[in-house]
Amino acid sequence: MKQLIIPIPINRMEEGAYNFFARLGKEFVNKSYEEELEKIRQGGESKKYCFVSEGAVYVRARSRDIPAMIDCGEGDISTVAQDVKIEYELGSTTGAGAMSGRGFTSYNLGGGFGFPQSRYCLIGVRGGKVNWDRKIAGDEILVVATEYPYLAKKYLSRKYPNTIFDLMASTGKTENAVRVRNADAIFEIVGSGETLRKNDLEIFEEAMQNPTLVLVNNAAGRLTDILDRLKIISTCQD
Repeated sequence: MKQLIIPIPINRMEEGAYNFFARLGKEFVNKSYEEELEKIRQGGESKKYCFVSEGAVYVRARSRDIPAMIDCGEGDISTVAQDVKIEYELGSTTGAGAMSGRGFTSYNLGGGFGFPQSRYCLIGVRGGKVNWDRKIAGDEILVVATEYPYLAKKYLSRKYPNTIFDLMASTGKTENAVRVRNADAIFEIVGSGETLRKNDLEIFEEAMQNPTLVLVNNAAGRLTDILDRLKIISTCQD
């Protein structure tokens, strides 16, 4: 049997992604990877990036690189959060030679299979909602910091078509932009909200959900059987 090449995101989705594929059958179970995941769960750091089982070659990869890997055939199937797929297709993470999503099909897992849930939100300093509402209603330019410029622009232009926004690109620690008053709000993904509480921030409004997707390379023929086993192909196409 040909092994599937399965990129696994190195982030909070990693354990859920492995467990998702391990459900396919014993040939997809890898005890060494499970031991490594337990070490990570206990706060350890892993420097191993490839695990081979009878049915799969698991390759640990940066989440933002996975759509390109599946798109170009370097991987057969994987899971990513929706924001990663959309930003890839819209071009912010698309490199030279990539196909911008033409080489894969995506399936929406919704809230199932034990993946961590998250949503996109507009966030600001605690107590700052009054100022945000005032600016929205007026003629002032609103500055929004985000790591997701394409999604932020799409949401804001639809929700507030008469407001002018200046999107400020961020590559990490986006919350600092509102804490030092460089931005009126941030457009960010929120999970449990614990980080917001620690930084004295609050959600101004929830924009949209950020579900987990399965990306399947269109040339990976035997994956129809795999998806049938997981009972998602008929009901979850994105």
